[in-house]
Parts: sequence; structure tokens; C-alpha cells
Amino acid sequence: MKKLISLLLCLILVLGCIPATAEDDVTEDDPSDPMYGLTYSVENGEITITGYNEHIKEIVDIPWAYNDMPVVAIADYAFSEAPMKAVRMPPCKLGEAVFFKCRNLISAWFITSADDIDSGPHITYDNGKTLYYQSQYVHSENLVMPDVETILYGAASCLKTGYVSMPSAKTIGEFAFTEAEVKSFHFMNAQDIGEKAFSDARFEKAYFADVKKIESRAFENAHGSVVFYCDAPQIADDAFADTNITIYYAKGCTGWDELNINAKEIQPEIYHANFYAEYEDKGRDDTPILQVDLKEGMTLTYETIPEFPEIEGYMYYFSELNFLPAYGDISSIVHYRLRYTVHIKFSDGLTGEVLQEYDVVRGTEVEFPDIPVHEGYRFLEWVNDFDLDADSTSDMRNPSFTTDYDRAFTATYEAIKPYVLFADSLVPNAYSMPDDAYISALDVEYGHSLTESEFPTPPEHEGYRFTKWSDEGKNITEELRIIYALYEPYDAKIGDANTDGKVNTADAVYVLRFSANMLTLTEKQLVCADTNKDGKVNTADAALILKYAAGMITDF
Repeated sequence: MKKLISLLLCLILVLGCIPATAEDDVTEDDPSDPMYGLTYSVENGEITITGYNEHIKEIVDIPWAYNDMPVVAIADYAFSEAPMKAVRMPPCKLGEAVFFKCRNLISAWFITSADDIDSGPHITYDNGKTLYYQSQYVHSENLVMPDVETILYGAASCLKTGYVSMPSAKTIGEFAFTEAEVKSFHFMNAQDIGEKAFSDARFEKAYFADVKKIESRAFENAHGSVVFYCDAPQIADDAFADTNITIYYAKGCTGWDELNINAKEIQPEIYHANFYAEYEDKGRDDTPILQVDLKEGMTLTYETIPEFPEIEGYMYYFSELNFLPAYGDISSIVHYRLRYTVHIKFSDGLTGEVLQEYDVVRGTEVEFPDIPVHEGYRFLEWVNDFDLDADSTSDMRNPSFTTDYDRAFTATYEAIKPYVLFADSLVPNAYSMPDDAYISALDVEYGHSLTESEFPTPPEHEGYRFTKWSDEGKNITEELRIIYALYEPYDAKIGDANTDGKVNTADAVYVLRFSANMLTLTEKQLVCADTNKDGKVNTADAALILKYAAGMITDF
């Protein structure tokens, strides 16, 4: 038996180590096929979109799954220079420069549910921190993305818009804005400008405040003016080769004269970012509560915004921040609400006991207390006694709420009513579909133990004798308890898998061989082999037979 078990383990290991084959560039000829016009590869039962062919549609709708295999990724450059106008994708991994120089592409977006049909001009990951793609068809005068920290390879190639303000961006990838035509760029935190990041771009001005490194040919064949509000960074010798760029640096910045790139010193204009308070009860105050200095062309960042002041009788609510570049004074609105306390109360609906009761400041997140447990009852939900739907909840996966009002919640319950189903274990699929094996049923009181008279007469089966019920029916507290009538053949007993009249290790080996699809069992043998009576014959049954053979158990 040890040899057999070792053989089975080795077989499993060998099978697990055989890699799935990858089919490259598989495509279909049927225009109604979801993959029509696309090429893809298959590996380990998962699909990666690799590219497209001459049949690609104007609107590409990539399926969630194809031939029962999930679409998990889109490869590097998969749609580079594709003529499509729109693409919808399931949530999947995007490769590098997936939509590089897609000049006709208006929108690309992820479909996260069957009802999600909203499109957008850009795709971001990591809560908006990574920009993978930005359409040249920006649906606004300016492109303002305050959360983006990384702009990937070719993400905004061929972009056409007004201002581009990305104050949190630290890395501008290779070819990020190649062939872009914009009014101006504004980067407060960009430290690394990648190779050919602005090649062939056209702009009036590009502003940088914290650059540390400019890669090879970063501004190749670009047209415009670049303004640096920082000391001279590490610059590749050909960073400004074959270009029509005028370089400026702010007075007080060092190292620029040593670079021999004809950089010109300027004294930038200083403007103000003013923050105005708007109160819940009396509207906006025309006197700024905060003021931040900004150099010309610079924008606010989350780091440059100080904490908003506390105002007696009020509490901070939210702010409308303006991330447009400063070519004059700019303003942002800070909203304040009245500050007052609300009363919170939680009660047990069965006992009437007050579980918690206290006062909190309005808008505070309040957590529900632990749910009291009552024997014989099932918790239903917290019922809002004040019946204000906006602040009620029965979703215990997120057991908290915020409120502007007094709140009282009661924990509600319903009595558990156990139900006993008697089923015939010899009926096919009895354990997976017990209703098909129905003998009779009982409604009982919570905690009830069945008497002998409450058990039905078990059905008779030719060639089999009834041995016992699978459960004695003691202390029934669950909603459904299924009790099976168990049988064994007249000329064999439970555990005798090979039906030779004895229960020993040979029967365990028989079950192991069956589990490995090395032999088949008769209906009688299946009944005898199912020692744990779960409707399946597998290694768990073999383990019980071994215990029986070793004298560790005396019955099944």
C-alpha cells in the first residue's frame, strides 16, 4: 500500500509540473466571434490579447472570457497605431504602451460590471495614481489630474488639449507626450523626465519645479519654452538635441550656467492661491482664510496646502481645490458645517436592554456594537427607530454610519424553527440532492430531540438491509437537519469495498485505486466503500477503513 500511495503522489506531482502550452496569435474568421479582429495567446488556461489584424472593428469589445477561459491581460503594444475609435475591456493587466499612437481612439475604459457603460478619455490604475492611457480627445479645455504620480510609456502620445496640470506626477515615462499639441504643461513634483518624453511635442510653455534627471532626447524636435524652478538637474548630452526649445530657470537656482545649453535666467511672477470659507448657514465669506504663494505657471499640490483653520461653532466638511496653473491669483472654496452633537442609542429588541448610549459630534463615524447572541434566535438587522432611510443600515459587512441627527437602533431577531428531513441514502445523488430522496419531514421546536416514534419507516430495497439512521436526532438547533436511512448489502458490510466478506487494508487499497480512476466499483461496492456516508467515495473513506483495520475504530 505504501508503494501505491507513493505512486499516486508522484503521479500528482508530475501532472502538476507539466506546463500548459501557449498558442500564439490565435484568431477566428467569423465576424460574430467576440475575438474577431484580435489576436491572442493562451497559457495555463488564461488569455492574453496580443494584437490585432486587418479585421479590427471601430468599437472593440473585449470579452471577460472566451471558450470558458478568462481574459487576464493585454500585452505590450497590443493596439499600437490601431485604427479603432473605442475599446471596452474587462478588468485585466495592461502591458506597456498598449494604445501607443492610437490617433483615432476616442475612449478606452474598463467594464467592471454588466451595468457599467460609462466611458472616459483616460485609464488610470492605483486609485488614479498611474496613467496608462490618455485620449487626444480630451472632453474639456484643460487636462487636470492631481492624483497621477506616474505617467507610463507613451500614455499621452498625440494628446491635444489646453493646460496639462499633473502636480503630483513624479515620473514622466518614455514617449509619454510625444507628438502632443497643448497650450502648456505644469509639473510641480516631476523628478525624472524619460527618454523622448516630449519628442515632437508642440507647446507654449512647460513648467517644472523639482526635476532631478532628464533622459536622452527628452525634447527631441519639440517646440516651445521650458521653465525650471529648481537647480540644474542631471541632463543627458542630447536631451535638447535637434530641438527648438528655449530654456529658462528662476533667479536663485544654481548650476545652469555650467551646462552650456543657453539657459536664460528669469524672475518669475508670484501669485496667490486664496482659500475662502463657505458656511452651511450663511454662505461664503469674502475674506480668505488661507493664502499660498505660487510662482507663475505653478499649481497647488496636496503637500503645499496647509491645514485649514478651526472656526468656532463650525467643523471642516470638504474643499473644492483648484489645480489650474497660476497666471494670476486663483481661488479655492473650503466648506464648513455647523458643529453640534447628536445622541446615539442602541438597544436589544428581545430584552429591551440598552446596549450603548452616548453623544457624538455630527458627522462622526459611529460603529454598531457587537450583536447580542440569543439561543434559539437569529439576528435579522438593526432597525432605525427614527425611520430616516438615509442613515439606516442593515449591511453588517460595513457596520457603521455617519449622521447629522439623533439616532436610535434596535437589534431585531426571529425565532429559529428547525426542520428535519428524512432521506433515502440509496436514491441516486441522495447526498447532493436530498429532496429527491425524500421520505418524510418534521417541523420541531428548537432544541427538541426526536423520539423513536417520530422516525419514519425506512424504505425497503431488494438485496439491502436497513442498518440505522445517520443521526439520532438529538438537540436539533439548526434550521435544517437531514437524517439518512443507511443500508448495506445482505452479503457484505460497510467498509468491505471489494465485497470479499472481510474489511481490511485490501479494501483501503481498493478505494485508493478507485479514487485514482484505476478501477470502477459496482453499485453494491460503492455503498460499502462510502464509510463516512457523504455520498462520495474517496481517500477519506480509505483512511477510515485503515483505522478500522488497525483497531482504532470499531464501526463506521
